[in-house]
Amino acid sequence: MSTQQSVVWGRRNWAIPKSRADFAWEGVPGHEQVRVTQDGRLLAHLNVQAWGPSVPVTTAVVPAAWRTLVQPPLPEAGDRATLLTTVSASGWVRPARLSVIGGDFHPALLDRRPLLTVAVPDFRMVFPAARVRPA
Repeated sequence: MSTQQSVVWGRRNWAIPKSRADFAWEGVPGHEQVRVTQDGRLLAHLNVQAWGPSVPVTTAVVPAAWRTLVQPPLPEAGDRATLLTTVSASGWVRPARLSVIGGDFHPALLDRRPLLTVAVPDFRMVFPAARVRPA
């Protein structure tokens, strides 16, 4: 489940437009389903099947400029500064297959297949405090 605190601080710290949703996971690692709902409405019902060996991944080899989120000012909040956040991540991934079972969040998901799907059973992503660039 996402939290209202995550919504508020995501907007405040990084100017990321967020909304709260509930996530319900079922199954065992490697063969899982997730249902995403918001205010009782089913947004997505997905099936994930992982297979093969896990390999380590890290953003340490990616230049910081490519990992920096640039969030423009939020006029509705009276903000006039741009926020810069350089994220980092590491973990383990393995190949997976994603199937859309249902939901009404994004109808195009029902018509398309992803080019690449990976399961990420062990993952850490860090969003440090944003740097402020005055307007």
